[in-house]
Amino acid sequence: MSTVIPAESLPRVNRYAVMLCDWNVNQGSANGVLTERELVHYIDTLQDEYSSRDAIGESTQFVSDRIADCERMLEDMRAAGVDGLDYLPPQVRDADLSPELRARAVEILKVDGSNNGGNITRNMLAKARARYSGSARTPGSSQNLQRALDEIKKLGAALDL
Repeated sequence: MSTVIPAESLPRVNRYAVMLCDWNVNQGSANGVLTERELVHYIDTLQDEYSSRDAIGESTQFVSDRIADCERMLEDMRAAGVDGLDYLPPQVRDADLSPELRARAVEILKVDGSNNGGNITRNMLAKARARYSGSARTPGSSQNLQRALDEIKKLGAALDL
């Protein structure tokens, strides 16, 4: 069994930075836990991006900084002997949510969050509902919209929001 700890347990690790890594490596389908394997993959992706930018003379500073941050995170994970970091706020972790609701929580934190102290708020849930309240073009997309709205409702209930 793998060992997963709260991201904030590691002093040099920021929950938001962990979420961005997970979001990017999983192409927007993050689940609230960044594994060592995913982080190594993300570092490899960043190194490829660095090489591509360098080859055409584009600035590499941002990518270089991200690589350094991720390598530091990986070093801290290995030193702590953990396989993954749970970056969801305690409010969400303590709710013991299904994988689908954890993924929806990540999406809401990433897309609808801002200056909220890292917690999901009623306002963020309202923004998420508004994003999914549009009209669907196909029956399949209608089902997806309804599923998202149902998950947002369940998430709000689980978090007492």
